[in-house]
Amino acid sequence: LCAVLSLVAMLANALASHAAASPLAWLMIPAHWLHVASYAVWIGGLAAVLVGIRGLPTIAKAEAVGRFSLVAGIAFAAMILTGLVRGIDEVGSWSNLFTTTFGWLLLLKTALFLTITPLAATNRWRYVRIGVAGIKRLRWVSRGELMLAAGIMVAAAFLTTLPPPSFVRPVAARNFPHVVVTGVDYGGAVRVTLDVAPGYPGLNRFTVTVRDNRGAHPVANATLFLLFDLPARPEIGESELELRQVTDGLYTAESTRLSLAGTWTVTVVVETAITSYDAVLSVRTAGAP
Repeated sequence: LCAVLSLVAMLANALASHAAASPLAWLMIPAHWLHVASYAVWIGGLAAVLVGIRGLPTIAKAEAVGRFSLVAGIAFAAMILTGLVRGIDEVGSWSNLFTTTFGWLLLLKTALFLTITPLAATNRWRYVRIGVAGIKRLRWVSRGELMLAAGIMVAAAFLTTLPPPSFVRPVAARNFPHVVVTGVDYGGAVRVTLDVAPGYPGLNRFTVTVRDNRGAHPVANATLFLLFDLPARPEIGESELELRQVTDGLYTAESTRLSLAGTWTVTVVVETAITSYDAVLSVRTAGAP
């Protein structure tokens, strides 16, 4: 019953892990599940065996160690194979392995595995074979395995908090939607460009570029406001958003002023030390994906 419940918990973990976000989720979810289960059989079983062989060495204890060694060998092989499959899927390339925090943590985890391997091999091929006489030394080597395995668990925990490099690069390269509109003030003195990203109802980043109408000189050190009005819903009323200057002629802010779908009238108010300019723009929110 304990084993079944543990396997169900591991499956739930796999369904909410990086594996589920992979394009090959149908393969990576079972691989992740088998990887975690194999690790649990190997390390959890080893800890249980150490508890069970306390005290004086006996033939029964030696036989129990031999039986576990066979199971642990199969689990260790499955863990290495599935770990390799998951690593290739998450890292994606050699450059990602050596240039990202995720890659360095994966290298650390691999190094710990490589350190454990000779310890596990020593137990399996030497101390298990000599039976009762090898139990005392097997205990010491197994304790070393458990300590290194704890380090692997810490590295694995940190890996779950980081996005896999193979997933990040395609997302960063995607052309996310923007709504871009351009207009001039009533007097034709300045030209403004409003960029709304992503342009869906809700939270958006508003970026305004202000230049003279010929586009040669940016309008810097101005106080800039956006006035929002939804003509189809006059009961909502007008709202105001002040933008901060990022660099000469470039102003930005984040807000949920575009709260509903529809065509909004956005008035860009530019106040300088000398005068002010108003440019009225029409912004239609995009349909959320």
